[in-house]
Amino acid sequence: MDRSAIAERLENWGRWCRSSDGAMAAASMTGAICESMLRWAGGGEPRTARTGPAIDSNDAALLGRAMVRLTLDQRRLLGLLYVDEKRKGFIAALLRILPREFDRHLAAAQDAISIAISVCQNSNSK
Repeated sequence: MDRSAIAERLENWGRWCRSSDGAMAAASMTGAICESMLRWAGGGEPRTARTGPAIDSNDAALLGRAMVRLTLDQRRLLGLLYVDEKRKGFIAALLRILPREFDRHLAAAQDAISIAISVCQNSNSK
């Protein structure tokens, strides 16, 4: 899979994690209750309007399942970049990566998630 295609899938995964449909809301009962209250107060729709590209929840969930196959540092790097939307310099400092080595670490993490996605897809088709 080419680098831009996996980056787009990771961006979709990040939007999904930040959305009310994603893993962040599901991880917290308080988040689920707050989202339910927002829907009730807004006549059935969350008060926050969604903007940007549509989220492919199925693909995002597949990436979420594939994440467990990565190293902790790879998961942290991808999460900080695509979910938390932190800057490369901040991530490099936090993960103790030399700034000039960041792109190499990112490429390795993207390659790893690409392989992990393939493994998950193959195990689902059996």
